[in-house]
Amino acid sequence: MLILAIYLAVMLGSGEMSFWLTEVEHARSNVKEVVVDGSRRHQALAVLDEMEATAKESITTTKQVVSGLERLADTRTVRGEDLSNILEPLAERRRHDKARLLELRFRLKEQVTREEWARIFPSTGSP
Repeated sequence: MLILAIYLAVMLGSGEMSFWLTEVEHARSNVKEVVVDGSRRHQALAVLDEMEATAKESITTTKQVVSGLERLADTRTVRGEDLSNILEPLAERRRHDKARLLELRFRLKEQVTREEWARIFPSTGSP
């Protein structure tokens, strides 16, 4: 039962990165429309590419953790150490990925004007 609870928590946590992917896709489309200056548009799109890569890598890591949890669940004997060996690297990776996405968000904001930013992210003002 504990494995199931942890499995669900890991899966629910992966939704955050899926959200980022969706936001990046919307932003990419809007940047192409809104940012007229070719150099700044190119730089903004490059930052969005980095954001997408970070989110995809995080999702891949989560899938690997889920596979590890499924293998553990099949053994029916799970030690706390086994869970720690799987979950601690995931938690560290998520912290790293969230910090990286925040850093990239600020880099993106540096590439566009305030008015462009508002048009790129019309509903929330930010990804």
